Amino acid sequence: MVNWIDLGSHPSCEDDLALDDPTYETTALRYAEVFVALIRRRFGREPPETALSIVTLHFRPGPVVSVICSYDTPEGEDYAFHVRRELPQYWDRVAQKLLAHQKGAPS
Repeated sequence: MVNWIDLGSHPSCEDDLALDDPTYETTALRYAEVFVALIRRRFGREPPETALSIVTLHFRPGPVVSVICSYDTPEGEDYAFHVRRELPQYWDRVAQKLLAHQKGAPS
């Protein structure tokens, strides 16, 4: 898939994870998995030739985890930009339960 848009790693009004935390990458990957599930609950599955995926970008201070939406069709582009415009600002109850056992989990 050629085109993609970055959706971040978690709802925008939730606390960011500290990049210098030694558990950042593991925790961020878990948050991103739960974020993908939250997006699918809210917006439905991706259309054909469209995919939500988790990427880890490696920078000098350390890795940064993010969810991206890749697409190759106009329908996929519509889905990606709709999701981006309407991203959840907070974890829902399902996400809160999934993350409850993690250190620093949202309340």
